[in-house]
Amino acid sequence: MMRSIIDISSSVSDGRKQLRSLASISRILVHRVGVDLRGNVVIGYDAESICDAFTGMNPLWRSVWSATGRQNPYSIYIGGDLGGGNDGVMWQALDLTEVGWHARSASRSSIGIAMIGDFRHGCGRMPSRAQMSSLVWVVSSLCSALDIDASRVLGHGEVPEAHGGEKAPGASHACPGGFVDMDRVRSAVAAAAGPSCQISARQVLHRAGLSFG
Repeated sequence: MMRSIIDISSSVSDGRKQLRSLASISRILVHRVGVDLRGNVVIGYDAESICDAFTGMNPLWRSVWSATGRQNPYSIYIGGDLGGGNDGVMWQALDLTEVGWHARSASRSSIGIAMIGDFRHGCGRMPSRAQMSSLVWVVSSLCSALDIDASRVLGHGEVPEAHGGEKAPGASHACPGGFVDMDRVRSAVAAAAGPSCQISARQVLHRAGLSFG
């Protein structure tokens, strides 16, 4: 199955690039974004809408762009099945060599991947099969391309120094949420990554549309 990643990085640029080397990336952190089913709030079901809120292009979301300093925090977004017809769609909003401030002091050494939806127990729901399939594919490919062990794939709430805001106030299950079993994600990533050559993995991602920077 040929995968594709839609590159929207040029349209969401905030003009304040903070660059890093690929060698400095040692972790991949998984987040939830865009939907709060408990508060009945939807920023968007696609990366473009959510990035417009983060960067202040959509003035309706002042609380959002005030919190992010008008910067887009995530490198890759993955659509879900809640709306918009974007189930399993992947978007790249930052080059991998650009730091996205998604996890406080853990940001510079990690790639932030945001799953669109709400996956918290008590208010959220399971991610769709297509969304999880895209997550495992892109994360396992990145692990092979950047020589990152599957054990270094973490949920935002699993990293104490990354906590901040409503999504991860210290509870490990808050982000991406209890319906995203990170142990199962790591197992699936480890099985999919395999003993792959870095060069071939980068070629696969490049053909899919990913920009390394």
